[in-house]
Amino acid sequence: MRPILLFFFTLLISISSIGNNTIDSLLTTLDNQKEDSSKVLLLLEISKRYFSIGEEAKTILFIEDAIGLAENLGNENFSASVRTSAARLYSKAGNSQKAIKELDKLLVYHKTKNDSQSLTQTYSYLAAIYDLQGNHAVALENYYQALEINEKLIDKRNIISNAGNIGKVYMFQKKYSEATKFFFKSLSLSKQIDFLEGMANCYNNLGIVHYYQENMDSAMFYFFQSEILKTNLTDSIGLSSLYNNLGEIYFLKDNYSKAIEYQEKAKSIQYSVNDKEGLIYSYINIGAIYEKQGFYSDALDAHRQALVIAKSLQANWLIMEAYFFIHQDYKGINDFDQALKYFTKYHHLRDSLNSHESAAKIARLQTKYDSGKKDIQIKELEKEKLEHQEIAERISTNQMLLVILSIFLVAIIILMIRQMNLRKSNSFLLEKMLKQKEVLLKEVHHRVKNNFQLISSLLNLQANGVTDEKIQIALFKNKNRIDSMALVHRSLYENDDLVNIDLNKYVHQLVNNVKTSFNPENKKIDVKIEIENIFLESDQATPLGLIINELITNAYKYAFIGKDKGELKISISKCNQNDLCLIIKDNGLGMPPDFSIDQTESLGMELVRLLSEQINGKLELTKGKGASFKITFPRS
Repeated sequence: MRPILLFFFTLLISISSIGNNTIDSLLTTLDNQKEDSSKVLLLLEISKRYFSIGEEAKTILFIEDAIGLAENLGNENFSASVRTSAARLYSKAGNSQKAIKELDKLLVYHKTKNDSQSLTQTYSYLAAIYDLQGNHAVALENYYQALEINEKLIDKRNIISNAGNIGKVYMFQKKYSEATKFFFKSLSLSKQIDFLEGMANCYNNLGIVHYYQENMDSAMFYFFQSEILKTNLTDSIGLSSLYNNLGEIYFLKDNYSKAIEYQEKAKSIQYSVNDKEGLIYSYINIGAIYEKQGFYSDALDAHRQALVIAKSLQANWLIMEAYFFIHQDYKGINDFDQALKYFTKYHHLRDSLNSHESAAKIARLQTKYDSGKKDIQIKELEKEKLEHQEIAERISTNQMLLVILSIFLVAIIILMIRQMNLRKSNSFLLEKMLKQKEVLLKEVHHRVKNNFQLISSLLNLQANGVTDEKIQIALFKNKNRIDSMALVHRSLYENDDLVNIDLNKYVHQLVNNVKTSFNPENKKIDVKIEIENIFLESDQATPLGLIINELITNAYKYAFIGKDKGELKISISKCNQNDLCLIIKDNGLGMPPDFSIDQTESLGMELVRLLSEQINGKLELTKGKGASFKITFPRS
């Protein structure tokens, strides 16, 4: 049985999960979806579903639709993400040329964006596809590109992956010492960072190397080490790879029942995760076991199945393996014409994959990598030497720098002293100007307050001089409105702060004014005022004061008709970081059932509604036992 190396190019699609919907339901969702970015993700998901049921043509059709729609959106980052997912799907669907085309575009894009992380991933994807095709020289070139970037980024996990993949390529070339060097590099880093998955893969790869070198006991040791880790990690694909390798060892030990058992376990996992590449190895190995036992027809069926899957993936290296085994199967059934036909195919494909140019290129890449490492070491030594020279030069120049620095510091101190004197002079002038403005501003507030008081006195005289109760009440209402505005300017005039109003003090004064005007019967109205330590600017305090004046005036006039006592509560608090809440509620008669703030004909309530809008507030009325008005407004 020919030795078979099992490794996998795992392609995962990084798109949003859309549950367990069927393809039909996803297509219906796609028709009803309006947002283009969501359509792109749906198209990718549908292509993935078609791939899972073996519909490669439809898989590729929906991938192309997703790419085209993503391009039209004009979002380069989103388009790049879609191309990455599409490239992986193309590869899984067996269209490696389309996958390479998309990945080449991504290389250009990531280089322009200087995105090293994405660049190294794209190089790795490209390398895996070329590796599967049997183009090991180009695969190795891309793996080295990825490794070089990851070593600069000190990205240990990706270094582990790159080193392992490079080792596999050398293993295909039967350069076992080079392969082992990179596998141990990968294993050492995995142990440093306690990366169990990396360790499991390294043990598996080392087992394959020993298997190739016909050191079966060592191979079994490494394989069982890998099995323990992969079982605990629930790594299905890795575990199936391991079962293939164990099956081959049991085959070489002539334990065919155990060999078939492991190959069937591997095949079962591969079918469950739709791992086509893994299935090729399982069918080749199963066919080889049948061939060894003389069951040539069964062997031929298995090897033909392997060939069909390998061709669907355009996996030239595996196609070549299938050709070889099929030619042996035909020899076993004495069909020498077919045997010669497939041996010729095997021979031609092997020559194209193992050309002298390819081998030479691989050798050049290894030499370049090794020389690159040496160049880095030489540069580090030269850098260290230069650093010592620089230190010596710095010691001689530091004294001169100290002298220059001392002169510079003296100059700065002199300038700072002059600047401080200038600032004192300017500060004195500025303070004088501010005091003059404060005096003027206080005088303005004082005169405005006096004018409001004059108007208030005139309204009070007129109200006392009329006998019509309705006119008298209207005049008193207007007087209180004027008083509420006057209070603002009085507060500004009497306090040091010429901009902000203390709401707690302001509301207490408002309540006293209303109580004097509209509680002639001296009813026992218990007024509770709960106001946090809040200050508002005058342009917001004035309309707020008018609102409070109107609402508590209405409460005194109408809420407690026929009652000797009652309760009135006024609160202002912070609703959240930006908004304040004013609540005025009473336990009086309440509002009529058909009352509406938006449709009221009352001047006072209309004024409340308009003033609430002026401060960008939201006015709410709660009816029930009494009335409760709530205004939520932003703090200016």
